[in-house]
Amino acid sequence: MTIKFFRLLIASFIVSLFSCTQNEKVTKPVNFKVHTFYYSWYGTPEYDGKYSNWNHPILAHYRDTTWDNAGHFPGNDDVGANFYPALGCYSSNDPNIIAKHMELIKDAGIGVLAISWWGKNSFTDK
Repeated sequence: MTIKFFRLLIASFIVSLFSCTQNEKVTKPVNFKVHTFYYSWYGTPEYDGKYSNWNHPILAHYRDTTWDNAGHFPGNDDVGANFYPALGCYSSNDPNIIAKHMELIKDAGIGVLAISWWGKNSFTDK
């Protein structure tokens, strides 16, 4: 490979990097064979008057009865999950957060949602 060709190759690569704007999105098709669970039972004081399912009791260990399980997760920045949501604690009744979630799910190529529903007039019925 000549130096001239190598420089041309690098220059075209750099031009291609900067030719796309940050607002351009690569849309990939959703795959209807890929499923995810989506739980719509979360609430926040701002939307729902209180935390819902971010703050729950710490369950007893199924085998170790000596484990100190007193207390509960208060919500906000202390939730009962291994990973804290990147968008923070949210309400499942916030249309903006739900739209963002659906966008993220679509961008991930996920084609099917499994949604829990606890029945008429329940929190998940909203």
